[in-house]
Amino acid sequence: MIIKVFVRNEPVRIILARRNKNYEWLACQMSVTSNYLWQLLEMRRCPSHKLRDKMMKALRVKGEKWDQIFVFDHEFSNRR
Repeated sequence: MIIKVFVRNEPVRIILARRNKNYEWLACQMSVTSNYLWQLLEMRRCPSHKLRDKMMKALRVKGEKWDQIFVFDHEFSNRR
């Protein structure tokens, strides 16, 4: 069984707003295009573990707060 991990859009948006940053800045920090970041935030794609690490570093989210910005696919399925 494969468990997918998705990015929670709302918490990422709030963190960026508090830091006066935008999606373009985050995409640059993650070394991805803004279009790919949009796909991640819209839960159309799943970030790799490397991208999750880059996102956490850019947003300054520590490991214990991982579930603040990420969600497992079974949690997402239950919210549909």
